[in-house]
Amino acid sequence: MNSTIEIDGKKLQSIKTVAEKVSYSRDYITRLAREGKITAMNVGRQWFVDLDSLNNYAESASVETAVRRKQLSEERRIEQQFRSAAQEKKAHRDKKARMLNVRAASVAIMVLGFGLLGGWATNYTISTGSNFLILAKNILSTPQPQSQFGLLGDREEKESGLAVASVDTKVSKEEQISVSSVKPIGDDIENGVLLLPQGSLSASTTEMFSDNVEVLTASNGSQMVVRVDEAGRPVGNVIPFVVVPVKYSDI
Repeated sequence: MNSTIEIDGKKLQSIKTVAEKVSYSRDYITRLAREGKITAMNVGRQWFVDLDSLNNYAESASVETAVRRKQLSEERRIEQQFRSAAQEKKAHRDKKARMLNVRAASVAIMVLGFGLLGGWATNYTISTGSNFLILAKNILSTPQPQSQFGLLGDREEKESGLAVASVDTKVSKEEQISVSSVKPIGDDIENGVLLLPQGSLSASTTEMFSDNVEVLTASNGSQMVVRVDEAGRPVGNVIPFVVVPVKYSDI
C-alpha cells in the first residue's frame, strides 16, 4: 500500500510515516485525525495525514501549552500572595490578641497587688492603732508612784541608791544639816536624779554629801555631781541633780 496519496493538491502521508517525523505517537495522531484537529483522510481503514497541518497543530499546541503554563504559574503566584497575606494577617491578629491578653493580665495583677497592699496597709494601720490605744489605756490606768517631791518613784529611789536629801519641814536647821541625814553615793548608780533642797539651808551643794564630790555643769546648763577620791579623780557615775526650793519651819 502506498504511504502517500494526493488530494486536492495536498500530499497526505500515512500515520506510520508521519509518526516517524514528529514526536507524537500513532495513536495520538489517529485521535487528532478523528477529532478533526488536523487535515487527514481515512482511506481503506487507514489514515493519511497532512504533515504541514500536523506541524502547525504541534506548534500551536506548544504555544498554548506555554501560555497555559504561564497562566498557571501566575495563578499560583497570586494564590501564594493571597495565602501569605492571609497568614500575615492571621499572625498579626494573633499577636494583637496575645498583647491584649498580656495587658489584661498585667492590669489584673496590678489591681490585685494594689488591693492586697491597700488591705495590708489598712489592716496594719488598724492593728497599730488598736495596739497604741491598748498601750495608752494601760499606761493611763496604771498608778504611777511618786516620791516626796513628785520626781522619783519609791521603786526608783530604792533601786538607784541615790542620796536624796529629803528635808522634813518640821525639823530644825541643825538637824537637817546633821551628818545623820546625809547618805553616801553608791558605786552602782546608773540612772536617777538627785533632789537637793534650797532655801533656809546655808550649806552648799558639796557640803550636803558625806563623800567628796565635784559639781559639773553641762553645755545645756544642767548640773551634775560626781564622787572624787583623795587625789581629786572622778570615781563612779556622773549623777544629775535638781535644786528644789523648800520652805522650813521650826517645831
